[in-house]
Amino acid sequence: MTDYSHDLSQALFAKTTLGQQEIQARTQGLGLLARRLLILVDGKRSFQELSAFIPEQNLADLLDELHTKGCIQITNI
Repeated sequence: MTDYSHDLSQALFAKTTLGQQEIQARTQGLGLLARRLLILVDGKRSFQELSAFIPEQNLADLLDELHTKGCIQITNI
């Protein structure tokens, strides 16, 4: 992910209030994979666990997009 200098392999990601609203309202114009990832983000799954659902080469970019749009936050590094 371009915005982070940390090793994200053990990071946990959680939805923000905006992210929770996005699931209902679809106002951010997320693509299919980004929306799927947002739904999967639960504050318990790590980067490694999420990579089982989303191809790893896309995962970092999608997480960056969701973070930039304010839909997710890192809860643990």
